[in-house]
Amino acid sequence: MVAQLLRLKLRLLGNVFRRSPWQVVGLSLAIVYGLGMSVLLFLVLVGLRGADDVALVRDVLTVAGAATVVGFIVVPLVFGVDDTMDPRRFALFGIPDRSIALGLAVAATLGVPAVALAIVMTGTVVTWSRGFGIALIAILAAALGFVTCILAARLAAGVAGLLLETRRARDVGTVLGVLLLVMLAPLIVALTTVDWAASGRRVLGTIAQTLSWTPLGAAFAVPGDAASGAWGPAVLKLLIAGATVWLAWLAWRALVSRMLITPGREASSRSYHGLGWFGRTPSGPTGAIAARSTTYWFRDARYWVSLLMVPVTPVLVMLPSGSPGSRRCTSRSSPSR
Repeated sequence: MVAQLLRLKLRLLGNVFRRSPWQVVGLSLAIVYGLGMSVLLFLVLVGLRGADDVALVRDVLTVAGAATVVGFIVVPLVFGVDDTMDPRRFALFGIPDRSIALGLAVAATLGVPAVALAIVMTGTVVTWSRGFGIALIAILAAALGFVTCILAARLAAGVAGLLLETRRARDVGTVLGVLLLVMLAPLIVALTTVDWAASGRRVLGTIAQTLSWTPLGAAFAVPGDAASGAWGPAVLKLLIAGATVWLAWLAWRALVSRMLITPGREASSRSYHGLGWFGRTPSGPTGAIAARSTTYWFRDARYWVSLLMVPVTPVLVMLPSGSPGSRRCTSRSSPSR
């Protein structure tokens, strides 16, 4: 069953290149760019193999790995994906749930994001190849990190397929995603106000230390701890990473079982009586444009983001000027009397 799903995924990937020439050119450029960036990161990771500051390399890779896991979760939820391997497409074939879950999880490794991730994770193995034991635990940690990202992406795509199937639900999800990104602005402002030359190393270490004990960054911190000689924490974090993969697999199996018995959600059609706003506005071009704009404001969720941004924007504008870093910079730049 797994082999059949792999062949199906390869066939679907091949059909992508049968589109219009311009689509094929754009897709080819995107693939070359993605794989090129992954190869560049691989070379950077290979160069870090001889770095003397093991703690700094460990902290950077832990934070970057946690951000990668978050990306694999957030992108399908916020932006949505065209899931051609949706489990509901196989509901009528009488295939056991476990076989479909395993086959779809393995088939998810055949894609540009998964291949790029595999290249980068291989680079982390080279980075921590500083002894047989460290290299062995680095291979195991890289495999756990790779599987975590793949299962996280499948779970996010499955949840998005269940909850964000209609266009209105996708619009609402996009609006919430934009708001979430906007709400991260204070965090970005706080990070930019940190004096990285003086205390940046300490801040990075604190963030990495916190993430290393969570499912997001445990797998990426294991080889760095082992290379630093902290084998106890390395083993504990390896257990956290293994438990994360196991729980993600159980959640994926449960989600597949739920999706196989859940029909696709159809967009509910509403019946409207009368002309609505077109009957309330004066006749003519101005009234028609006003009625159309008002209708969009009431029915299109994407228009709501403008209203929701009104109370948020002043706060985001005032944060940089009110932050401690900006006050320090102002005091330094003011002339002494």
